[in-house]
Amino acid sequence: MGAMAEFYVQDKRFTAEVRPDATSGFEVASCPRPYRVDFRSEGSPAANLAREIHETKDPVLLADSRVLELYLKEAQGIASIPVISIEAKEEAKEITTVLGIVDFLEDHNITKTSMLFVVGAVS
Repeated sequence: MGAMAEFYVQDKRFTAEVRPDATSGFEVASCPRPYRVDFRSEGSPAANLAREIHETKDPVLLADSRVLELYLKEAQGIASIPVISIEAKEEAKEITTVLGIVDFLEDHNITKTSMLFVVGAVS
């Protein structure tokens, strides 16, 4: 067994094996279908996002408001898609924020065929 990482969710301790071979991404076994998470190191994050948005049929962006303002506001293609930003702070982590996101998705006719890009930052 390799190195172990430790993290907490609501004061419950979890551990997971650190897999160096997963540095470029990993597959999530999800229902109704699996999906891939990729970590990109080449190019700027804004340019990578703009490229992905351009290549996607029905893109939607949910972003940390600070990241949006600092790095993504001028990214190519962002202005032409539905965008919702949320202030990334503890006070926003409540059901009213979730309901606001649901209302946004419904108001913009977002369906399961749309691609939701979620962008945040780690501080």
